[in-house]
Amino acid sequence: MYTGSDRPRIKIGMNSIDWLLEFIAFALIVIHILLLVFYYSDLPGTIPTHFNGAGDPDGYGSKTTLFLIPAFSVFIYLSLTIAAFFPHIYNFPVKITEQNAEIQYRLAIRFLRAIKVLVLLMFAFINYRTVLIALGSTTGLGVVFLPVFLLLFFGVIALYFVQALNNRFPG
Repeated sequence: MYTGSDRPRIKIGMNSIDWLLEFIAFALIVIHILLLVFYYSDLPGTIPTHFNGAGDPDGYGSKTTLFLIPAFSVFIYLSLTIAAFFPHIYNFPVKITEQNAEIQYRLAIRFLRAIKVLVLLMFAFINYRTVLIALGSTTGLGVVFLPVFLLLFFGVIALYFVQALNNRFPG
């Protein structure tokens, strides 16, 4: 990985894909909050708080723990949103030059936004399924939960690396 403090500092504007990713991320935060507001009073005092690799609950605790995931989601949202303003400090798989800085920064910021959406989607899904389990509507996250999210995460990572390597020499 290439790092360096002498990189160009370029303001990277947002296009329609960037705005869409930001909108989806923000909407997922709102969904977290609305889910809690709507269902909290209907939940029993004890809910699932941990799931095994197959998606089955294997730990239980107070329903107040439901607030942890949205709180953590807000922290991740804010952290990654702020980080998008400083692409010159990221690690890159290619050397950053004056010629490739703009495209590499844009790719890295888009990667960050996509990961932010996936993390928030995963947390929203876990919170939603936890509520459904606590209400007796389902029994777990589902056996495909882990493979699907891992595939999505690794797919986004692979796509970023392919694009970054293909754009190391713009022209």
